[in-house]
Amino acid sequence: LAMLAAAKQGDEAAALRTRSLDRYRAALDANPNREDLLRYLEFMDRERPKFEAALQEDIKPVIQAALQSAPAGDSPWQVVYRDQITVVNEDGTTSIYTQEARRVLNDDGRDALQGWRAPGWGGQQTRCVEAKVWRADGSVEEGRRSSFGASFGDLNIGDIVHTRFRVTDLEQSFFGDFFGAREVLADFVPVARTRLVYVLPEGREFFDYTTRGAPARVESTSHGRRVWTYTAANLDKLPDEPLAPPADQRAPTVQISTYKSWQDFGRWYYNLIRKQLETTPEMAAKVRELTAGATSERDKVRAVYNWVVTALRYNAAWHLGVHD
Repeated sequence: LAMLAAAKQGDEAAALRTRSLDRYRAALDANPNREDLLRYLEFMDRERPKFEAALQEDIKPVIQAALQSAPAGDSPWQVVYRDQITVVNEDGTTSIYTQEARRVLNDDGRDALQGWRAPGWGGQQTRCVEAKVWRADGSVEEGRRSSFGASFGDLNIGDIVHTRFRVTDLEQSFFGDFFGAREVLADFVPVARTRLVYVLPEGREFFDYTTRGAPARVESTSHGRRVWTYTAANLDKLPDEPLAPPADQRAPTVQISTYKSWQDFGRWYYNLIRKQLETTPEMAAKVRELTAGATSERDKVRAVYNWVVTALRYNAAWHLGVHD
């Protein structure tokens, strides 16, 4: 009887755990910015984010194949493989899963690759989930991971460093539910293979534009969401020259946005700042007071200017509107 009671309690506990995890997953689906829920699910169920698990490639065979050839070239390192999976939420926020393998080609590359900064900015939660060194003899060593990036011990020419990061927006940007990205596929070192993946929410329109030979998108679906993928291979390094145009003006580039054109964006932006450009009755009355008696346009401007520079003072803590 005691064994039956214990088994029944175990079944009930397992069922309760399953229900709890299902509810946490539902809560995370409702608010993908909850990094605390994501970490809890990973801890409880060894669970990777579903789009990372579904779309991120296993690049071990790619790394092992690269190690079979001798390192060559005058660049400090080579990008053996790079991918970025961007999951766009309904409100314009994103979760980004990056993966990159870089091979040391000379002493400069050995120094540069001993530490790699996390690809995150303010308002984002960044985490390094994998950092490894693949040696030429096939052995693999763990690097050090932190929220700031990844670091490695002594590297040898021919080694490959492999990193994976997760970057989650904690809040909407200044531009609300707008989403836009401009990604350059080439780099200042050779790129053997690179892949951009965008997971798009239903019910919103997205527009893409590719330049300088960037590949057209390949469309698919995952977990009921649209997926746009762009893949390129064997990209030469960009010349690093003084005063050269920006990389996105010289290399294959993918642009994606919730706005179809700059005219659409301009209409939205004007409505955002319109009230700052409108004269209030109080402002008009003050200008009439200041310019009373002025006979020329220059005198009117001078009168308003003198009042502004003497009666008003600048204070960075006062926010008077957008881009004040």
